[in-house]
Amino acid sequence: MAEKCGYYTRNEPLSFISSGNVMLLTLVTNKEKNYPGFRATYSQVPLKSQDCGGKLSGLNGTFTSPNFPSHYPPLTKCVWDIEVPEGKSVKVQFNKLLMSEPGQNNNNCPKDYVEVNSEKLCGDKPYSTVVTNTVNKIVVIFNSDMSYVDSGFTAEFEAFVPTTQCEPDQIKCRNGLCKVKFWQCDGVNDCGDSTDEENCGSCKSGEFSCRNGSCISERLKCDGRADCADGSDESKCAKSLVLQCSEYTYKCKNNMCISKLNPECDEEEDCDDGSDEANCRKFRYLTQLPLHHQTNFYHHYPDF
Repeated sequence: MAEKCGYYTRNEPLSFISSGNVMLLTLVTNKEKNYPGFRATYSQVPLKSQDCGGKLSGLNGTFTSPNFPSHYPPLTKCVWDIEVPEGKSVKVQFNKLLMSEPGQNNNNCPKDYVEVNSEKLCGDKPYSTVVTNTVNKIVVIFNSDMSYVDSGFTAEFEAFVPTTQCEPDQIKCRNGLCKVKFWQCDGVNDCGDSTDEENCGSCKSGEFSCRNGSCISERLKCDGRADCADGSDESKCAKSLVLQCSEYTYKCKNNMCISKLNPECDEEEDCDDGSDEANCRKFRYLTQLPLHHQTNFYHHYPDF
């Protein structure tokens, strides 16, 4: 269902639900380094607890994929029939949508997807994505195949009265919504269809800007892999990676280069040879002395 590695805190536990009564868990390691590994628990879940979909009505409401924010099960299909009062239009806003599979092209969503108004949505969309309908009904379909799974989505629906013209201090989004111009190019997808963040000369909302100018999904930052070619997505993370040396890396005394920026004297050995912490004992000692002692001591203290 998924391949996972890296570091996960207690605040972001991983959870999976199988499509049946069997689940296979495989641990794969190599000979390079030793790591603590993982600890997991398992339990049985009634099949009926995975039920999803149904009829939703009213002026507004919320719904999510099964098991969100943990991973949805494979081989699952959910259909939501949403209806708001007559005379109003309806919009569905996906506040977060995480349905991607490594190596897959998300342009036509060949694997897991959400379908709204015959439009398929997939991939990583961590910020608001809005789909509207000019009538008072809309159908949302969630579908997962038997392979890789992800976190899914959380969404809300709301009735609104469509406007044909926006105010002078507003921009009109492609989905028919009006947003204040002050929000244009602020790095947040306020329209929901990214109209307000287009042609801004930078990465789109929900993307991380690498130092070399390329853009990657914000979700790939600090995931334990160098997704930017220059490794800048791992440069300000708790753990450091060994990378090919460049102007964006730190070079250890053993000529190995790591991703973390300014790793010296942060009380954590990022270099395998410990060279980023090698001269820090003297530095910490000096900074603890009164200022008038530091100057004299610095000139006369021998090297460690």
